Amino acid sequence: MKVVLILTGLLGAASAQTPPPRLEFEAVSVKPSAVLVSGQTANAGKREDGAQAHYNRASLRGLIMTAYDLKTYQVIGPDWLGTARFDIDAKLPPGAARTQVPQMLQSLLADRFGLKAHNDTKVLPVYALVVMEGGSKLKNAAESEEQPDSQGAIEIATSSNSTGINADYGNGTSASLTGNKFAATKLPMARFAATLLTGLSLPVIDMTGLTGKYDFAITLSDEDTRGLRIQTSLNFGGTVSPESRQFLESVDFASLYEGLRVLGLKLEPRKVAVPVLVIDSLSKTPTEN
Repeated sequence: MKVVLILTGLLGAASAQTPPPRLEFEAVSVKPSAVLVSGQTANAGKREDGAQAHYNRASLRGLIMTAYDLKTYQVIGPDWLGTARFDIDAKLPPGAARTQVPQMLQSLLADRFGLKAHNDTKVLPVYALVVMEGGSKLKNAAESEEQPDSQGAIEIATSSNSTGINADYGNGTSASLTGNKFAATKLPMARFAATLLTGLSLPVIDMTGLTGKYDFAITLSDEDTRGLRIQTSLNFGGTVSPESRQFLESVDFASLYEGLRVLGLKLEPRKVAVPVLVIDSLSKTPTEN
């Protein structure tokens, strides 16, 4: 009896130490995105559900951000992380949930791109998005009852052309920079900070403490609108002319700061220790399908 109990205990301990099975897509196709010609609309986005995952014109930086739930400034690696773009179609295993997609994407990055990385902490200069002393002037948007669950689909689409930049985050949440206006619909502050991050030279971190979703608009000057679009292009790995770079150095974004003030918000320069993922090795060319 003692032998049986000892063996049972050993088997139980061994079972408890067995790592969970590795999550990975059942089938996947990875192809370089088509090269855009001058003036062509750039459409990018993703769709994930319990059956399939599709990524259109996804940068390696964006894929890593999705896989590890990170912001762009938290991924430390080569400059081409933002320029190498791919179209990915993946089939999930039967019974898989959308919430398991990030782990499957981690496996894809390791298997097809040879991703190796380690966690670290880095002190970075940032803009902290905070509420001004007088309090927030934002009003909560009407609540939407449509919320994706672990099996439901989530779809995010962005487009950029000569008329502006538009982002649809699903469930009625959107942001756009068209004409001289930044417009938001049902936008949480964390998402707003991430949107500002794409147009400014420093990372933007939400420190407002606001938990609602908001409709609002900010009217911008011609200079600030152009500056935000140039910086957005640079932050996403695009190239701009020397004249555009020189122009960007002269922009003070006064109308953006004034628009934030009207909303009861402001950006404060700070230095913050943030967790980062440091890329040790990564191939720019994936293995064949």
